[in-house]
Amino acid sequence: MNQATTVPRPLVAAAALLAVAVIGVVAANALRGPRQDGPLKTTGSFNVSYSLGDDELFIWGMNLPWYGDSAVEDIRIESIEPVGTRGLEVLGLVLNNSVLQPDGTCLSYGDRPAASFPPPEVPTKEVNGAVLSAANGRTCTNDPSVLVGVRRPRDSSASRIEALRMVYRHHGVTYELVMPYSLDICRVQTDTQERRVPCTAIRTPTP
Repeated sequence: MNQATTVPRPLVAAAALLAVAVIGVVAANALRGPRQDGPLKTTGSFNVSYSLGDDELFIWGMNLPWYGDSAVEDIRIESIEPVGTRGLEVLGLVLNNSVLQPDGTCLSYGDRPAASFPPPEVPTKEVNGAVLSAANGRTCTNDPSVLVGVRRPRDSSASRIEALRMVYRHHGVTYELVMPYSLDICRVQTDTQERRVPCTAIRTPTP
């Protein structure tokens, strides 16, 4: 005859406490968010300033701090987003790799006014889910930059993006990196020959 097995109450209580502890740890990790001690690091701050006409588009290109290091191994980008945006319409963000030049150097897209975004003249790919592979080392085709498309609204006199925030996965752990790359946009100014002049009220780039 089968007999019911009775589990001692102390064991049931211990199991319940263990389950609560596990749930608490998971919840704490979720609330804490991505870690900030990941393998990707920036080497300095960079600022770009440019003057734009009313409703004019601009593509801001910044190289990512990725060097194809086999010791770091692959990185999977979850997202890249502007931080502290004011006075600008952000059209989107895409990734683009550098192009090999005849002299052997890698040329990135850079910063320039544009007719549309994403720029149709260069290959781009989605930011979310992009994998930076260390298999081929540091090459032009593995030298990514993020292209940020912006538009200066007609009623905006001075506009700014304070930084770029990247969230990525490495060895199953989620990290974030706030890159001190900033963009300043002012209303277009021209000299007597109708050439654009720098935004004099905006701080100069930091090397």
